[in-house]
Amino acid sequence: MNQEARKVTAKGIVLSLVSGVLMGSVFPVVEMGKSSELGLGPDAIGFVFSVGVFLSTFVFNLFFMNFPVQGEPVGIWQYFKGTPRQHLLGIAGGVIWSTGAIANFVTASAPESVQVGPAISYAIGQGATMVSALWGLLVWNEFAGAQSKQSSWWW
Repeated sequence: MNQEARKVTAKGIVLSLVSGVLMGSVFPVVEMGKSSELGLGPDAIGFVFSVGVFLSTFVFNLFFMNFPVQGEPVGIWQYFKGTPRQHLLGIAGGVIWSTGAIANFVTASAPESVQVGPAISYAIGQGATMVSALWGLLVWNEFAGAQSKQSSWWW
């Protein structure tokens, strides 16, 4: 592995670790938001969550446009060169993600008598990750240009 590939790999690992810490900090904050007598319901939590994602997008987009993990920095004007289809796909992805997050908040707010156990909840959550990974590999052929050594890792 050459020096440039190692640098990109290190960036990816650091980015994954930071992202994991940030994602792991979401649900403790959500629990604090609904814990008191005047706590938020699942719909309000979903709204606040969606607003937070929307507003932070501007910060993260600017950061990663100027300091990309891989490739050259891009200008803000390139965002406006996207086709309407590309923008609509981005909006659709956000709507789907937000719908899943709200569904998660609703199920977490259900009475304990109807909730499934933590092991089943965890398995379902991880199953969604596996489905999305398999979707990318099998439907979108994400390993299509990879060497046989690399594509054999996921089996």
